[in-house]
Amino acid sequence: MSSESGITYKVAWQKNDEKIANDACNIWKEMGAIKEASQGMQRAKLLSVVAYDGEKLVAVSTLEVSGCQQVYAKVCYFRCVVRPEYRRRHIATELANRSLVVSEDWSKENPEYKVLAFAIKVETRSLIMKTYKPVWNNKLNFIGYTKEGLPLYLKWFKHAYFGEKQDADFTFYPSRPGALGRI
Repeated sequence: MSSESGITYKVAWQKNDEKIANDACNIWKEMGAIKEASQGMQRAKLLSVVAYDGEKLVAVSTLEVSGCQQVYAKVCYFRCVVRPEYRRRHIATELANRSLVVSEDWSKENPEYKVLAFAIKVETRSLIMKTYKPVWNNKLNFIGYTKEGLPLYLKWFKHAYFGEKQDADFTFYPSRPGALGRI
């Protein structure tokens, strides 16, 4: 947990914190992401980092592990929502930066899941101008578009590699559809 400009950030990834889960369900309902707060409990299992202003939850982020067809690898897909009155305060950027660290640490500690990267689908119109650059915040690289036409950015984890085991001389094995198979 840490604080910046009155905002306190808390890691929620795999903590199953009931208060944070309930607060997240309420913000999702208020923002129209779900119809009833109870519908959010499945989504709450994906919580990554959250932001509080005092006791008020002002932003939440989630990480969903899934295959990324553009790179033939499993990635942690980041999503977030920030209350309108707290936007343009860099809270979403802070959630993304912290979620990147959380997901990379988790991936390294759990190699059996074979998660190799962090990805963001740009879903909000307010960020469209940022998507004209191929590298975002010197961290994320543009890798193409989703089936829905959303820009997709990715950062490989430092420990990521393709193949059954890491090559001591760091030779790169290019990924080919079907060659790696099991995503």
